[in-house]
Amino acid sequence: MVTGAAYRAVEVAQKVGVPDDKIMQVAGYAEIVQALKAGRADIGIGDPLGLRGDIGSGGGIELADPFTSPEKPGYRLCLPAR
Repeated sequence: MVTGAAYRAVEVAQKVGVPDDKIMQVAGYAEIVQALKAGRADIGIGDPLGLRGDIGSGGGIELADPFTSPEKPGYRLCLPAR
């Protein structure tokens, strides 16, 4: 999985049992999308409003809908790559 460095998603992933070596932390939304498009990660996690602009209309990446968070409802969403 890929998410932004110090994003809440890092803590949530660790809480649900994702090992640290499976969590890639990058600078921001554009880097999350780039990692997915390059095949360096299978999912990306971040705020849908921030990610939407970097996803664009192509590249085989879409916002997961519906997405159920393992914590209280909020604005986090997961991106499946292809």
